[in-house]
Formats: sequence, structure tokens, C-alpha cells
Amino acid sequence: MSTQLDNATKEIEVTDNSNVTSISITDDEIKNHLNDLRVSAENYQNDRSTKRQEWYKQYRAKPYGNEREGWSQTVKSVIWDVVQGSIPGLLEIFTGDFFTLKSKDGNNADNLQQLIKYQMLVKNEGEEQLDAWIQNCLIYEFGVLKTYFTNEYKTQTETIDEEIDEATFTALSEEFIVSKYTPVEYDLGDGQVITRYKNIKVVKKDIVYSGPIMENIPPWEFYITPGSTDVNTAPYVAHWVKRNLDYIKRREAAGIYRKGSLAKIKDALGNTTSDAGNILDEVNSLYEGDNSGDYSDTQSYPDKKEALPASEVFIKEEYVKLDLDGDGLLENAIIVSCNDIILSVSENPYKRPPFRLGRINPEPHKITGIPFTEILENDQKVQTNIIRFIQDGTAMSTWKNPITDDPQMRAALDRRKPFDTIMGNPNKIGWFDAPAPSQAAFNFMEFAQGMVENKTGVTRYNQGLDANSLNKTATGIQMITSASQQKQKLIAKRLGRVLSQVVRDFIFINQTWPPTNVIDIVGTNYKINPDDLRGEYTVNVVIGIGPQDKAFIVGQIDQFLAMAVKGPLLQMGLTDLQKVREAIEYKGRLQEIPYERFMFSEQEIAQGQNQGITQLNGQMQQMSQQMQMLQQENANLKQKTQGIDKLQLEAQFKQSEMQLEEAKIQMEMNLELKKAEMKLAVEKEIALMKMNHEREMELLKNQVNINVVSPA
Repeated sequence: MSTQLDNATKEIEVTDNSNVTSISITDDEIKNHLNDLRVSAENYQNDRSTKRQEWYKQYRAKPYGNEREGWSQTVKSVIWDVVQGSIPGLLEIFTGDFFTLKSKDGNNADNLQQLIKYQMLVKNEGEEQLDAWIQNCLIYEFGVLKTYFTNEYKTQTETIDEEIDEATFTALSEEFIVSKYTPVEYDLGDGQVITRYKNIKVVKKDIVYSGPIMENIPPWEFYITPGSTDVNTAPYVAHWVKRNLDYIKRREAAGIYRKGSLAKIKDALGNTTSDAGNILDEVNSLYEGDNSGDYSDTQSYPDKKEALPASEVFIKEEYVKLDLDGDGLLENAIIVSCNDIILSVSENPYKRPPFRLGRINPEPHKITGIPFTEILENDQKVQTNIIRFIQDGTAMSTWKNPITDDPQMRAALDRRKPFDTIMGNPNKIGWFDAPAPSQAAFNFMEFAQGMVENKTGVTRYNQGLDANSLNKTATGIQMITSASQQKQKLIAKRLGRVLSQVVRDFIFINQTWPPTNVIDIVGTNYKINPDDLRGEYTVNVVIGIGPQDKAFIVGQIDQFLAMAVKGPLLQMGLTDLQKVREAIEYKGRLQEIPYERFMFSEQEIAQGQNQGITQLNGQMQQMSQQMQMLQQENANLKQKTQGIDKLQLEAQFKQSEMQLEEAKIQMEMNLELKKAEMKLAVEKEIALMKMNHEREMELLKNQVNINVVSPA
């Protein structure tokens, strides 16, 4: 048996057939129901695709087509500047502690919150997905996030050289994916034929991640019926995505797609054309001028034999309501098809289409929003005209236009370069002196930029791009910055509402498909038990923009720390050192300072406390043994003094009692001394933490003072 490891191979499971006991609806009935909905959604998508292509050209500041040779062809990148200026603040919000969970059990809520952050931002490469989603929200009418359950595998391929019987082959097929085999028939006579198998290739799967996944879906892959106001109530929602034939083969082998799906698709490849409509043109427009090739190169096959495993087709993953089992009630269904070939039919385990739409300027009663590209379309044209006018006027006033009737001199002037020597009669040349651009043009450019800032809330001040800000009053700049942040906060709140729904989707998926083992979150002390995921949770999204908000929160944390360390909070039991530590760590995350590096970990603190208790218990045990020895000596002494004079006996007895009392007093003093030493050590540790905190506050104040005094 030979073994081969396949790198980065994964299977994604998005459906679950366990909820439907039987599916009685036929493929023809499904197709009849979907045909009109597909056509309607595809026409709507094609209309939006044309508009999105225009928006993308404006975003990339592509030429308008009215440019003239020899004149300025600059396109002012107004939309690009606004979009790129908005992303840093929004991305910083949504990749930090932007949400909290609350439940009756605070520990469970904290554990689930840490698990979701780990799943969303670490396992799902969430920062990259959110970055792309935010850009889509700013450029297009909406951005689409898809959240679903997935099993990701690493695959290991093994080849079985020996020949096996049919029963063994069947058992092997149930446990692993059999990707290749050769059947061999043996005639036993009397009409008896048995089949054995050889040259068997199996694929073993090791799960590397099982849980929710968040994926940014390009707008051109998202289909919905026109007139829909909400994803949940739309008659038809679909994800049309490009997949290769190897992907289909693996899902067929895993039992997700029907048996024979790959063969039917290959048979249909040479007889059908792409049903992606206008979408291929839109995707190709993204790469125009980038020399990235043609996205539609693999869309048609003159012969099905040319279809290699890497060849790609469009898969339709459609979310509709159908009576799947003939009970007269509509169920949420997922239909997966390719080229009118149904690959799978299942009940939707999410009970809704697993998509969330983000819009920066949502329109009431519409599923679309108004992006910056549409809002700023005219502003970009205005500023483009102004800058072209300034550039052309500057060139004309500097280079000037010569005037001559000498053909030889004109030819030389047409070819001239700086510092060229031109032969001719200087009396036969004159110059047209064009005036330099008027100051009014520069003033109007400033006015036009101010209009853009008023519309979007993205200003030069909150980006630190205004060179003249030192000449303005601090109060004036603060007012401008605060006003701009209000619009940025509004965008953040609108997108935050969508991400709160994504967090709820993650909770639903974790509770529906809980992990089977305890999860250790890498880099933390959190261990998530499957039982911790149960219960009801409230999601709270925290939105804050700009250094002013962070500085305010840091100030509030400092007040809490002062009340905890100096004030009555610790003494009254309203908090403890662990809560103080969490407050310091949260402050560090806001300031991007790793305070946890300078403090003992929870394990180190617990270990130190355990060592102190162990030492104290040992000392108590030693003193107890000494007491027992003295008591034994006293008993022995009583036995020896029987028959001795009564007075002598009493004297010796009193002396023994005094020794015993002295030993008892000494033991109590030693115990009190040990307690005092431990108390002094704790007070010393608290004083050290306080001193370090005050030193950090002094450094922070000095930094703030430096920032205030120094020029930006």
C-alpha cells in the first residue's frame, strides 16, 4: 500500500439532508418552478451588472472617452480617495472587540465570544474577508457576506495494490472516498460470476476545521428576484459561482452531489453555452488594462473530451421554498444545479438564505443602497474638468504657442525639445502669451473638495492630509473632525447591524453543529467545552471611531483602576485582581500596547498562590508535630514522678506546663509572623502594580503633551 499527502485539499459541506425524511418532488417540477424565477433574477443581475461596470471604472479613475490628444487626460480620483480614506477606520473597528455577548451565565457568554472571534478572524481569515466586504459596500449597491457550516479536510491518498472481494470493497467505500478502481470478473461456471477489485485508490479525510465560515461574495455572484425588500422574504436567492470539475467530482464522491453528476455535466458541456449572462463581461472589466487574461477562456468546450479536471463551469446554489415531501407545506430548500442538471436537493438547515447584505446608504423598501460611486459621480467629473483646466493652462502659459509663417521654422518648432537650437530668422517668429490659470480655478477646486467632504464625512483633517491645518484653530478643526465622525459613525453603525446578524449566525451554527471535543483557542487560556455553547445570547455591537473615542474609553478605564486599587472596590469585594487584569488588558488593546507581557499570567499567579499555601500547610504540620512531642514528654514525665514527693511533683508539673505554654506561644508567634510576611508580600505586589500603572500614566500624559505641543 502506498500513501500520498495532498496539500491544501478541502471539502466544504454547506447542506444537510438529515432534516428531510423523504423528497417526493421531481426534477421536472423543480425546474418548472425555478425557470421563471431564474430568468427574472438573471435579467435583474444583468441590469445591475452594467451599472456596476460603470461604477468600477469611475472608482479606478478610468478615462471618460472624451479626452483629446495633446491636452490633459488626467482623471481626478475623488471616489478612490473617499473609499480608501474610509476603509482604515471601519476595518479597525470590525477586526477588534466590536461585539460582546451577554447571557445568564457570564462565563459561557465570554467563552462563546472568544470562540466566535477565533473562528471569524483567525480560522476564516476574517480581516481579509471584511476588508473586501467593506470595499464592496462602499463601491457597489451592497456587499454580501455568506455564513454557513463547513467541514474542511486534509486528504491523504492511498493505493491498494492487492485484489479484494466485493464485500471488502463495499465496506471500504462506506468509510473512504474511492476515486479509482478496476473491476475484475471471474466465471465460476454454472452461470456464477463474481467480481473482485484491484488498482484501488482511496482518499482518507482528516478534519482540520469544523464550524461556521464567513465568506465575502462578489455582487456579480449574488442573484435575487427584482422588487425584493429583504433576503429572507425573497422568492428566489442564489449564489452562482464558478467551480472546476474536480470540485464536482469530490462532492459526488462524498455523497453531497448525486451519483453520475460529473458524467452528465461532461456530456452537456459541448452542447451548451455559458448561462452567466452579462456577468463574464463585468468580471473581465475588472482586469482590463491589467494584462490578467480573459475570465471566460474556459466557458465553452467544443468537445467534452477536452474538459479537464481544472476546467470550470457555473454552479447555481439556489434558495427557494418548495413542497419537498408532498405534505402540502412549503419547506426552505437548497437546489444545486449546473447547466440545467440538478446536482442535489435538500432542506435548508439554516431556515433562510445564508446571506447578509451591507449598505452604507440603504434606501427604504429596497434591497439596494446608494454607494459612494453614485453619490460622487458628478463630483469626480467636476474636479476632473478643473484639474484638466489647470494643467492645460499651466502648460500653455509655460510652454507658449509660437507664431510664424516660415515653413522650415514651423517644422523645427513642431519637433522642438527643451534646449534645442532652432535655425531661422528670429524676426519671423512671435509668441502667443496665454495667461496662467486664474486663482478662481484653485478656489473652486477647494470648494468642490469641501462639497465631497460634506457628502461623505471623509475629510483631510481626520486623515491627517491637510498641510494647512496648523494655520487653523484647534477648536475649528475639532468641530470639523467631530462633524465628519458623525457620518463615519453612521456608516459604522449600519455595517455593524449586519455584522451583529453574522455573529448570531455563528451562534446558530455552533449550537446546531456543536464541536465534539474541547476547543483550545491558540494563544489564549480559553478552553471551550461544547456544553458552554448552549443557551440564549444577546449580541451588542460596540462602535467607536477616532482617537478621541479611544482616549475617552482609556480615561474611564483609568478611573476604574484607581477606584479598584486605591478605592473601596477591592475591599468591598465588588471586583477582584482578575477583573483588574482584564481592564488593563482591554486598555492595552485600545492603545495597541501589550500590557499582558509585563504581568504574571493566570497560571503563574495560581502557581505562586499554591506554593505559598503549600509552604504554610507544611509549617503548620511541623508545629503540630512539635506540640505532640511536648505532650508526649509531659505524659512520660507524669509516669516517672509517681511515688516522688508531692511538692517536687507539683514543681516539675508546673515547669512542664510552663514549657508547654511557652512552646504554644512561640508557635502562635511564628504563625502570626508568617501571616504578616504573606500580607506584606501581597501589599508589596499591589504597590508595585500601582507604581507601574502610575508610571505608565505619566508616560502617556507626556506623550499626549508632546502630541499637543509638537506640529502634526
